[in-house]
Amino acid sequence: MFKRALPVFEAGKETEMNTFYGFYTKLPYNADTILKIAGSSVYSVAVNGEFIFTGPARAAHGYYRVDELPIGNYLKTGENVLTVRLSAYNCNSFSFLDVPGFLCAEVVQGGEVVRFTDVCDGGFGCVALDERVQKVFRYSFQRNFSEAYRLDARYGLFDVSPAESGHRSVTLAVQADKTFIPRSLFLPEFSVEEPQQILGSGTVSDGVEQPLYRSREHKKSEILDCFAEDELEYRCLDEARSLAFAKTDRTAIPWKPADLTADRFADLAWRCNLTGLIELRFTVTEACELLLLFDEIYNNETVDFLRLNCANVIRIDAEPGSYHLLTQEPYVFKYLRAVCRKGSVRIDEICLRRVSFYALPDRPQIADAELGRIYDAAVETFRQNTYDVFMDCPSRERAGWLCDSFFTARVERALTGKTEVEDCFLWNFVAHPTDPDLPDGMLPMCYPSDHTDHLYIPNWAMWYVMELEEYLAFTGNRAFAEQAKSRVMGLMDFLRRYENADGLLEKLDAWVFVEWSKANDLVQDISYPTNMLYARVKRAVAAIYGDASLIAEAEKIEAYIRENTVVNGFFCDNSYRRADGSLELSGECTEACQYYAFFMNVATPETHPELWRILMTDFGPHRKADNRHPKIHFANSFIGNYLRLDLLRRYGMKEKLTEEIRGYFLHMADKTGTLWEHDGEVASCNHGFASYIAVLLRDVLGV
Repeated sequence: MFKRALPVFEAGKETEMNTFYGFYTKLPYNADTILKIAGSSVYSVAVNGEFIFTGPARAAHGYYRVDELPIGNYLKTGENVLTVRLSAYNCNSFSFLDVPGFLCAEVVQGGEVVRFTDVCDGGFGCVALDERVQKVFRYSFQRNFSEAYRLDARYGLFDVSPAESGHRSVTLAVQADKTFIPRSLFLPEFSVEEPQQILGSGTVSDGVEQPLYRSREHKKSEILDCFAEDELEYRCLDEARSLAFAKTDRTAIPWKPADLTADRFADLAWRCNLTGLIELRFTVTEACELLLLFDEIYNNETVDFLRLNCANVIRIDAEPGSYHLLTQEPYVFKYLRAVCRKGSVRIDEICLRRVSFYALPDRPQIADAELGRIYDAAVETFRQNTYDVFMDCPSRERAGWLCDSFFTARVERALTGKTEVEDCFLWNFVAHPTDPDLPDGMLPMCYPSDHTDHLYIPNWAMWYVMELEEYLAFTGNRAFAEQAKSRVMGLMDFLRRYENADGLLEKLDAWVFVEWSKANDLVQDISYPTNMLYARVKRAVAAIYGDASLIAEAEKIEAYIRENTVVNGFFCDNSYRRADGSLELSGECTEACQYYAFFMNVATPETHPELWRILMTDFGPHRKADNRHPKIHFANSFIGNYLRLDLLRRYGMKEKLTEEIRGYFLHMADKTGTLWEHDGEVASCNHGFASYIAVLLRDVLGV
């Protein structure tokens, strides 16, 4: 992948947490210029101060994807400055692997390598960028560190004259050999989205007394890397929570440059919920402290930067001067509150630079305006959650979760006719090495990530097999199915350890996950939705690898559930093992369990016509207003409501499917322009699996 470049990093700093470096070189103009680059943890590339790219695309442990970027169009006649800002996190998370930091890059002009990273004469220099504050809170339990900056004249100098910018020059050391692989993916879109409105402004005051917010991501432990409280340089989260806001001007006006003086704020709104890097051009006339608070929701004129249990706050301290700042990581919001705590600042430009799937052509014509808005929200949700892996959400986690991916993969296939992201996503799990944090045979619940708490979801590993079956049917990629075989069979061997005399899984360990509802409390000792999934997975393995014996095993599980778990006409969620060894049904029934039964073909409208009739007439988006079955616990969006909607599609009930899509999702599309994790706004309002509604609507509309 590289002809001359070597992976390098500052000697002795390879595993230090949250370091920030600037690599640079000077280039002559050449229209045929390619930058090949790989690194850890995350980098952004600019030419003459103009942003080009952020990466890398994530891969399994021991592998690093190489981005090949045509940059000739960004070069001007004469000398050009190429810069790479690299953050090395060196901590466990769900979004990046905990591996030592490095950068490997080379510039190819006219087919010849003209610049390359090494420790002598390759032409790349490196400085320590100390403007990003190192010792800060984590952004969330699942992601790495929040961002805070101390800016002076050196910041802008790095983009035009890095060697003379005044930053500490770094002595580089060659790092251990890396296994480099192609990116194997499209290059993402980085278009710019400006705010549409200023929603008003007001004053800020100190002194709000409330308990410190401390969650699991704030405590350093054997299973979580972070800075100890007494190490922190900034406590942006605490500072922001101590502020009181009084809105004095509620006049909404189109966006224009905003002047803020000490203890003033302004609220900005974008056209919809968006994901990207925050890009800011601002002028400081008096040394300032600027806070950026953001969220997806704007209830009661409040930007609740902690609503998602992550620190949606960025602090910027700046000396007088003009600045162009781009955050290192993407964030998700529709609303942003800019707060000046001291000094004076003029926000000349502020935008969100998208980090997303490319714009999709050929939007279908949708005469129904409400369905059109829902469709657009679904596509927007897909684009923001499909960057290099299928993510659960681009905000709190940015993690490649199984089960979520089953639905998002269907969207990629339907909207593009391709499997670019799915190819890489499924491969990552196959390439996942033996992991001391997981039992033999188990797949990680999300990946690439680190699971030092030994947590896994056995259900999600089974959904991997479900997705693999559909992937093989769509692509015909038998070679990959064979490559995945040892992982699939290892999983089946793992699950067999929990089979009881009836062939059902009993007393599964770790996090047994059915869906975000009461169903998740009803998973021991025997979870029947889990066993419905298990039977379906046995059929999938039989279909993929031709093991006919698994069909009989699946039929045995399905027959047991049909004959032994029905209570008052509904499938019961679980049984407990009595002291005498016999089984007792809990008597608890959830809406989600019924959908699992039909989705996994344990039941059909023909075998259970009365239950199907009840589900079709008495359940759906209207149920909370007219609950005819109060003993049946409600389903939630993930995944019960989606199983229901897919069943409507499966059985050709297009009119009802249209009605229910409107009932479940119109309020989401209208409020954020994206689709949500739950049926309320209590969590992520931008969740990858939810984009499956685009597939259902295309089916309804016949496109």
